[in-house]
Amino acid sequence: MKQYPGAHGVGVVSLEAAGVLATLFYPADSAAAGGGGGAKWLRGPPGFYAGGYARYVHVPAWLAATLVRWLLDAVRLPAAQAPQLAPRAALPSLPVAVFTHGLAGNQTTYSTLCGSLASRGFLVLSIEHRDGTASVTAKNNYADVLEYIRYKGAPEKGIEFRKEQLKQRVQEIQDAHALLVKLNNGESVKNLLSSDGENVLPDFTNRIDLENSIIIGHSFGAGTAIEVLQQSTHKFTAAVTLDPWVEPNTSTCSVPIPMLSIQAEKFHWRENFDILQRFWNHSLSHNQKFFSVVLDTGHQDISDVRAFGYRFTRWFTPKAKQGVPPALLFDSYDQMVGAFLKEVLKGRNPVLDSTEFASVDGKLVLHGEEAFKHLDVIMKK
Repeated sequence: MKQYPGAHGVGVVSLEAAGVLATLFYPADSAAAGGGGGAKWLRGPPGFYAGGYARYVHVPAWLAATLVRWLLDAVRLPAAQAPQLAPRAALPSLPVAVFTHGLAGNQTTYSTLCGSLASRGFLVLSIEHRDGTASVTAKNNYADVLEYIRYKGAPEKGIEFRKEQLKQRVQEIQDAHALLVKLNNGESVKNLLSSDGENVLPDFTNRIDLENSIIIGHSFGAGTAIEVLQQSTHKFTAAVTLDPWVEPNTSTCSVPIPMLSIQAEKFHWRENFDILQRFWNHSLSHNQKFFSVVLDTGHQDISDVRAFGYRFTRWFTPKAKQGVPPALLFDSYDQMVGAFLKEVLKGRNPVLDSTEFASVDGKLVLHGEEAFKHLDVIMKK
């Protein structure tokens, strides 16, 4: 995995508590974190998530249980497993980000982005939704398995099916934020995943800056973020939406908070794009709203899966068809997201005040009205 760009080492710990299954990415104590590596990418029992990914893409069972499991379970993050939190003197107050995944994702599918934020001083709660959209998930410390649900009904009713899942996702985000409140208050939280001794939670008492909570999502997760923000009770101060899939969204009320929305060039289609554009022009009412498109990119490129695939496919794929190299792509997203959050947090939390973010190559990214026009032209072809 790519090393994280920030000044802090990163720790990870998984938890199942208060109706939430998630992995926490956080800035770690450098002494406790040691070299800063070794935590497993795929959480849970051996082979659990490797099998889930394999079943989703219809890999034969014998191959999933052997080669796929061996390859994926061996992957390690550039993060330590459950080290102590960074000292209060270095980071007195951690802004928090809640990350919500897309279809067939899970709690570590976007570990590169989540770990990058943690290395810059954020606490990131990357939730695993248990609504049937994760590649595979479970309850009760992985005793009760929940497989990915493939919709097989009439196409015209598919959106209604997703709307029901969206309702559950919104509730799970609310539960996640409530869990963060408990952690910050120092309340007792029973982590069902700590029985093996690997997932002992650090002490987050009075360390989480709940006044500066960011919601981030990809695809259906980005649509989930938008749906959450249209609830009058939401607790978030800004949002980052990546390739929002908004056809299942139901609400149209105003969203008066800052938002950065980044699109892969090859994702949108007319129906989804039109809904997103209406939301952007009429419902998103804050003046800090930034819309971008990253050229020559596909929908899954921001996930860790793209980085794995690139390692193998680059050897037999013509260079012109390889797309943006993952290292460059992740750096570009890191710079855009970091610059946006620095502006949002200015005067609210100093965690990014001393961090400089470079401008992204104009040959790679389009912004604002130029980005909208570019996507519109693509869909007319």
